[in-house]
Amino acid sequence: MSRIQDLSSSVYESFAMLAKMRLDLFTHLAECPQTAEDLASQLDVRPDRLSVLCYGLAAAHDFSPFQTMLDVGAGSGGFSLGLTEKWTHLDVTLVDLASITPVTRRFLEEADAAIKPT
Repeated sequence: MSRIQDLSSSVYESFAMLAKMRLDLFTHLAECPQTAEDLASQLDVRPDRLSVLCYGLAAAHDFSPFQTMLDVGAGSGGFSLGLTEKWTHLDVTLVDLASITPVTRRFLEEADAAIKPT
């Protein structure tokens, strides 16, 4: 029975990640920290629901057992930047289209991040 419970709970994490990607959530957060209300206004979504999504995303993953991470489709790099602030031991490689990596590079340089896009 616990295997079924594990599988059913992982569905919610997948939905949260899909919502995050569709909203391009971390690109909006990469420029500066924002409240759920301010971010919801920019995204034209309900702040109460966005707040729940943000808490779920932050709590959903434990990266402590991992040493490396590949961020494919890194965009601004905001997601990886947030991860490396919390999980300082992570060695992150960012990959995106050649037309996107200059933007990624700019965001990471402004944040004085140790990670670099490839």
